[in-house]
Order: sequence, then C-alpha cells, then structure tokens
Amino acid sequence: NKNSVNVLFMGIDKNDVLTDLGYGKNGQADSIMVISLDTKTGKINILPISRDTMTDISVYSADGNYIGVRKAQLCTAYSYGASGKESCENVRQAVSRYLYGVEMSAYAAVDMDGVKVLGDAIGGVRLTPIETLEGTAITKGKETVLKGDMINQYLRRRDSDLGANSRRMLRQKQFVEAFASQAGNQVLSDFGKLAKLYNAASPYTVTDIGLSEVTYLASCCLTADVGKSIAYNYVSGETVMGERYMEFHSDKNSVFEAVLNTF
Repeated sequence: NKNSVNVLFMGIDKNDVLTDLGYGKNGQADSIMVISLDTKTGKINILPISRDTMTDISVYSADGNYIGVRKAQLCTAYSYGASGKESCENVRQAVSRYLYGVEMSAYAAVDMDGVKVLGDAIGGVRLTPIETLEGTAITKGKETVLKGDMINQYLRRRDSDLGANSRRMLRQKQFVEAFASQAGNQVLSDFGKLAKLYNAASPYTVTDIGLSEVTYLASCCLTADVGKSIAYNYVSGETVMGERYMEFHSDKNSVFEAVLNTF
C-alpha cells in the first residue's frame, strides 16, 4: 500500500533513552510494534511483534566492529548500537528483514518514563484491567485510571512462565487502544494538545519523526474514539524455553499472512 506510513514503535527497558552508554549497554526493546497508517483512508493497522521473536539481527562487538548476522531475540537488536539512533536503526533493519523486506518509514523509541509521562499528560488512562497484578492496586475487572507508576506496572510486569509475555502484550494492546482514544479525543477538541504531548515525550524519546510529520499523520487518521477502530494483526508460533531465555519461534506462513493483512 503506497499510501501507508509504517512507524516502528519500541518501548525500551532503560531509564534514560537519550543517554548513550555504548554497544551492549543501551538496553533492549522490551515492547515492539509496527503501526501502519493509511494516509488516504485513515485506517490504522498495528502489528505487535514479540520481544522474544527469534530472528536474524546484526551483531557488533563492544568496540563497534561488525561481527555478522545471528539468530537471536529481536529485543536484543537494540543493544547493538553506540547511540539511541544506531540502536533504533538496528531494530529497524531486523524488523524489516523479519517482515519479508517491508520498509519502516520511521521509528520512535520511548524509555520507561516516557509512556508514564504521556499517560499523565492526558490525565491518566482509564481502562478495566484484564489481569490482576499482585502487590499493586490493579485488579482484574475493576475500572481504573492508570497514572504514574501504575502505567509502568501494567505495561511492564511479566511473570516467568511461557505465556507471560503474551499476556503482557494483551495488556499493552488494551493500553494503546485506551490511550489512543482518550488522547485522540483531546487532540480533536484542541489540536494544540498534540504539540504539548509531542514536547512532553521528547525528553524520553529517540525518533526520526518531527512534529510536522506527527501533525500530518494525526490529521489523516484521527477520529473520535480512534482506539476502537484500530485493526490488529498477529503472528502465531511457539514459545519455548531456550538455553537461557524465552524464545518465540514464528510460524512462517503466519508472518507472511500478517504482512499481507497489515501492509
């Protein structure tokens, strides 16, 4: 689809994404999704990709020398960069390779505080949790306004069983839908809110998307309660325990179907 703009979004397990610590020390892409926006029809497709997806990534040594391509968890591709920009570009390359060469138009990587700041900037994100998180005020089925650390708890908490990341991805999906609708409705009421949100996120974000581009995409795709109209596509496969970490092995036919449905 020549009208689509494909944005690679990454949530990074690091406190300060703008501080460059060097190869192997910049954290990992804990949450990965491709947001495809059709600028002609306004339709939004989202393809979440498991952080544990085993795929080909480019690997570099601690001093920045290119080692080669290895099959590893997709999340680790972010660590192979001396800067946030290099890390994002490495994930972008790996995701494009995984999705049969589909190009990413742009990227945005947000650190652990960034999503919390965005949620607080719209007054919190109202939703009904689909899972109870022990030790928190988050209870399944009880409508809650997520603010501050509660946002990180809901988006990041993961147990150690094989299905833990899949459950977390479902919580992230729910949060994205709720945030998109609530933030989008505020922007529709006052388009100046978009610049405020962009500026609030900037200290916590590495991106190659400017405010003018965000404004253009919003003008093409924003509708009332936009989160309810987002189409999701998924890749099926098998999660197993590898030698050291969880591994998600994608069904190749499912990947191809997801590419066709999304792009």
